[in-house]
Amino acid sequence: MFNNILLHLGRQCEKLHPWDEGRFTTVKIEEYAQAVEAVAGACGVCSFIDGTMQPFCCPGDNQQDYYSGHKKYHGFEFGCIMTPDGLMSSLHGLNIGPTGDWVMCNDSDLELTL
Repeated sequence: MFNNILLHLGRQCEKLHPWDEGRFTTVKIEEYAQAVEAVAGACGVCSFIDGTMQPFCCPGDNQQDYYSGHKKYHGFEFGCIMTPDGLMSSLHGLNIGPTGDWVMCNDSDLELTL
């Protein structure tokens, strides 16, 4: 029952935070890029893309779809864009099981948004 609720909530909420336009104004992008350059020396980087897997109990059906052999548990995969101030500026996903960051990035249509 718990896993079914997670699936339902994930599907219902996946479009609620695809992009925060208020976080990526020209002024903020320049501010973020300067902060990253000051700390890491990387020029022109204003945010970081990463995926995270959220584990849950072993599902009764289709266990292989949700299992990550790398992480050794069942779960959902989400992708996000983090800005240097520690906030998520984009959240996309509800991919099942082992989905790579590159696949999630392509599925998010991030290039079209930017």
